[in-house]
Amino acid sequence: MVEDAEELLGMKNLFFKVFIRSASGLPKALNCNPFVTYQFRFDKDAVYSTPEMVGIASNPGFNFEQVHKIEEITPDVVKELKEGSISFMVYGYPPARNKLDQTSVKPDAQAENAFQRRRTMLSKEPVIDANEEAKILGLKDNENAE
Repeated sequence: MVEDAEELLGMKNLFFKVFIRSASGLPKALNCNPFVTYQFRFDKDAVYSTPEMVGIASNPGFNFEQVHKIEEITPDVVKELKEGSISFMVYGYPPARNKLDQTSVKPDAQAENAFQRRRTMLSKEPVIDANEEAKILGLKDNENAE
C-alpha cells in the first residue's frame, strides 16, 4: 500500500478500476437512454463512456467497470492523484426519444454513439439541423416534416 502519491513517481504501468454502479434522480424530462461519460485531467484527450441504457430510467443501474492504465507516473500525474478529481457527466434524452426504433442499435456501437452525442453536446456548431432535431425529439411528425 502507498501512503503518499509521491512514492509512485517514475512508476510504470499503474492499473486502476473505475466503477459506475448507478445514478439516481434523473429528471423525467431527461430520463431516456441515460449514459455516463467521464474523463481524467491527466488524460484530457480521452473520454470514456458507459453503454447507453435503452429505455426510460430515472434511477438507472449501469453496473459498469473499466480498468485503466497510466503508462508512467509523472509529477503532473502525482499532483492530479493528490489534488484532482474525475469528472463524471450523466446524460439522458427526453422520453420522446424512446419512440424511435432502438432495436437496431448494437451494444458495441452504444459507446461510440455516446461519444458522438457528447461531442455534439459540447460542439459549438450544430451537427444536425433544427428540423431533424425536432423529429428526433418527437416535436415534429416524421410524415409532416419538411
